[in-house]
Amino acid sequence: MRSTRLLGAMCAAFAALALGRTEPTAAACGVSDDTMRTMGVRDLASAITLLTATDVRGPLVARLLIDSADTALIIRRKPAIAAMAAAFAVWSALTLVAACRRSHTE
Repeated sequence: MRSTRLLGAMCAAFAALALGRTEPTAAACGVSDDTMRTMGVRDLASAITLLTATDVRGPLVARLLIDSADTALIIRRKPAIAAMAAAFAVWSALTLVAACRRSHTE
């Protein structure tokens, strides 16, 4: 599914930014450098799973929870960044619905 692959690629790009440019990315998101490194490792693992899984429903549920948690973590400090995380959560949810529908028709 193209949407899942694109989501995985976006997660990989964020992971590269979070791990390669930790300080400015952490400052932009309103979190500590340690938190940003943790987010980078987590998103790298998520990206790998999204890009390689044969059944993407589990990885999409995880991504939905990750982006929802990120939204809650940064909403008061950086509302615009939190809105982007929320948009990724919605993207994950819509892609999950499509994957579930597809699995029921197979």
